Amino acid sequence: MNVREKSRRMLKYVHEQRAARTLSIVVGAFIACWLPFFVWSPIAVIFPMLAGTSDQVFTIVTWAGHLNSMLNPLIYSRFSRDFRRAFKQLLTCQRERKANQLRYTQSQSSEMSYE
Repeated sequence: MNVREKSRRMLKYVHEQRAARTLSIVVGAFIACWLPFFVWSPIAVIFPMLAGTSDQVFTIVTWAGHLNSMLNPLIYSRFSRDFRRAFKQLLTCQRERKANQLRYTQSQSSEMSYE
């Protein structure tokens, strides 16, 4: 195995580790946000005597679940360079220019002559 092959494998491993870390944080946040809702809902149905406070608790645990939707972009933007780049392009209304489009544009401008 040559140096280039080892380097390529190491980069792939590092990229996979970052992706696994980001995914575990996203899943952990999902569980933390939605678990109260999925625990409280059956309890409120099975034990109706708790129904006196269930409206307030239901509202709180539902909003905790919806908080997850707000957290996902924050988590991805913190831990994913690709997401950060795409989000920045989206916010600034820029399109990503592919390398071959850039080369084509540059070759056209170099071929133009101003006579």
